[in-house]
Amino acid sequence: MGKEMVKFENVIFAYDENGKVIQIDSWKVQEKEFIAIVGTYGSGKTTLLKLINGSVQPAEGQIVIDGVTLTEATYGDIIQKVGFLHENPDDQLFLPTVIDDIGFSLMNFDVPSKEIYRRVISVTKKMDIVDLLERDISSLSFGERKLVALAGVLVINPKILILDDPLLGLDFWTSKQLLNLLQRLKRSTTIICTANQWEVLDLADRIVLMVDGKINLEFDSADAFRDYFNSTPNHQE
Repeated sequence: MGKEMVKFENVIFAYDENGKVIQIDSWKVQEKEFIAIVGTYGSGKTTLLKLINGSVQPAEGQIVIDGVTLTEATYGDIIQKVGFLHENPDDQLFLPTVIDDIGFSLMNFDVPSKEIYRRVISVTKKMDIVDLLERDISSLSFGERKLVALAGVLVINPKILILDDPLLGLDFWTSKQLLNLLQRLKRSTTIICTANQWEVLDLADRIVLMVDGKINLEFDSADAFRDYFNSTPNHQE
């Protein structure tokens, strides 16, 4: 059994007092696992990701990330371990030029400018987007903005990468580029993502089905989930 990177114990979260959005009694993710989270709209998939990176806090229970219990006091430590690619890249692009935006998170961690430049060049070469570095963010397509946003996440070298529906809005070519990158990243990085495409599920080591804020079922392969999906009329029982 590998090292535990994510552990939920008796976690309850709600955006308001009217009801529970997330209720997870026990859930663990091992180092270098690729977890795909599926479920209908409103099932709690994105909220689960936000709990992992600490952007929302549980009302009850405990979340442990790479051995560190998530609290307001440890949030600064957690965000250096967990990288989060949002569904809409515009939610995390802040500066006018690509090269500055990719290095922005490192500036927040007081990384020296020469090291920032080195890491920005390194990550853009690995992603094959060096040609975008001198472009303005406003001139990029949606797919290019998503790749730039991901570069801004990967530049911090996170141990855990979480992605909210990473292929949403991408054309065939950009989707292939991102899938190939995820295939390489899964060798060294723990990946947790929400997904609505079989191509992403085929990369996963485990598929988690969420229903009404709870982990309803887990599958050890895309084929196992495909069999369930094809045999279940409403696909979420």
